Amino acid sequence: MATALSYSRVRYQKLRNLSRFSKILRLQSSRCCQERDNLPEFGSSVLSELSMIDPDLDVGKKLANPIELQKNIEARGLENINIQKLAIKYGRMMKIKQEKDALDQERKMLNNRIQTMIKEKIQNEEIENVKVKARGLREQHDTVVKSLQDVHHEVNLMAFGLPNTLSLQTPVDNEEVLEVFGSTEIKQKKDNFSHIEVAEKTDLIKFSSVGDQAFYFTGEAAELQQHLLSYFSTRVVDQGFIPMKTPDFFKDFVIEGCGIHKEMTYLMHQPYVDQGIQYCVLGTSEASFAAYLTKMNISQKSLPLQLMSMGPSYSPMRKLLYPGLFSAAQTSKVNLLGVNSTSEESYSTFTELQQLILEMYKQLEIPLRLILVPAHKLKLSEEIRAELQIWTPSLQEYLSVFMLTICD
Repeated sequence: MATALSYSRVRYQKLRNLSRFSKILRLQSSRCCQERDNLPEFGSSVLSELSMIDPDLDVGKKLANPIELQKNIEARGLENINIQKLAIKYGRMMKIKQEKDALDQERKMLNNRIQTMIKEKIQNEEIENVKVKARGLREQHDTVVKSLQDVHHEVNLMAFGLPNTLSLQTPVDNEEVLEVFGSTEIKQKKDNFSHIEVAEKTDLIKFSSVGDQAFYFTGEAAELQQHLLSYFSTRVVDQGFIPMKTPDFFKDFVIEGCGIHKEMTYLMHQPYVDQGIQYCVLGTSEASFAAYLTKMNISQKSLPLQLMSMGPSYSPMRKLLYPGLFSAAQTSKVNLLGVNSTSEESYSTFTELQQLILEMYKQLEIPLRLILVPAHKLKLSEEIRAELQIWTPSLQEYLSVFMLTICD
């Protein structure tokens, strides 16, 4: 069993009353739940009053270059994204905002006028006439604000489906192989077994009655799992990452803020607490760091920020893509997150971590390769992703065990 490591930079959502940090590096496992490519069904919790998150989606900046945005969408193979419709709604929102700003200015002038009239002891009748006009403006202002909130909500829901910037290094059609290590021509021997056969012949792997997706290790296999976790976590801590203990479950708006749909997690049964909020069980993941940082005030002086978490990760049982442990509902992960100030720093760390993880896996002396994933396989948040894949003789193909992602 191989422990998964991954890395990325994210433009984090702007938090109310907190300082904004421009670039965030997050690391996630190759077993991470996949993000849907079409328009997410977000909004009920992300934009609710219960959420502390005010999404900073840069809609205007994205729409400023519609040709480049359309190329990005086509390269990713996305559907159901209507740029023209979004542009119309965004234009309407900006027009309503201008109307609101004008009303704000007019109300301010009327309030100042009323204060001046009171000081100059103008007749009450004249003051009352101005107050009537001010009340009319307030009612008009309230109507405009309500319209602005509704349109802003619609714009945000559509903008959640827009992809982030696509890196120039990201291949468009096919994956790009960066490096290959070891030979896939492994000679068949009598003692070469798949892990399914090992489970049948020994007591090292116990599968649950619910199927191959639920399991646990025993004996030497359990010890090996702990050694692998220690091997990866120790090396990354030596590189300056700070270990931290993270929770296994999170509020739904944190999950959605990470681009993960609630149906792709386990939902906790909670009949008495936090009505209106669902708790999602995901384990070690990018949501671990997001939940922690949502309530943190991170200053630019504190950057770069480097965090590491380690532990079990969970994903709901779905259609089996591969047999046995390759599609397990529970895996063990080492996740890293780093926060950088600039894109240049993020790409520099991206390159450094590629080499670090590659050398760590080479020490295990197993056939592997490092690739760049094509655009149509990226998540909405990713601008580039490198994957380290190991060769599996039983399947006769490469499987990803490490993802290194940069997001904007």
